[in-house]
Amino acid sequence: MTTTRLLIAALMILASATGHAFDLLERDSVLDPREAFIPTLVKDHGLALHWQIAPGYYLYRDKIKIAQINRDSRHPLVPKFEPAERVIDKEFGHQQVYRHATTMGLETLPPVSGQPAYLEITYQGCKEDRLCYPPTTLRLPLPSQPPITESQ
Repeated sequence: MTTTRLLIAALMILASATGHAFDLLERDSVLDPREAFIPTLVKDHGLALHWQIAPGYYLYRDKIKIAQINRDSRHPLVPKFEPAERVIDKEFGHQQVYRHATTMGLETLPPVSGQPAYLEITYQGCKEDRLCYPPTTLRLPLPSQPPITESQ
């Protein structure tokens, strides 16, 4: 048996003896930022970006940057943020953060006819008392909207 397997087995035996079978192992696990902070586009009375934030993690409000990409053009968007929790962060000082979930309204531009449009989202967050992730960027396709016709 390898040293790693022996260590894991010993930790499991120790943890189960105290009634917390996997606490020791779970405490050391860290999610990928795309699993810790999951954005989803929601189309209700307009367009919104909903964030599901894993327990024990928080998302920096001021580190969220969103742009709409239409063809070759990039348009920064200003989200309508919900109130956030104010904290004093070890890394960045006074910050506003979200825990568990948040939703932010978005005003997007109509896509150009025949051209796909998507949101480019850059965000940053931390695992509580453990680590802070570098900025992460992902792209989400925009839901179908009535296209505008590009004038020649």
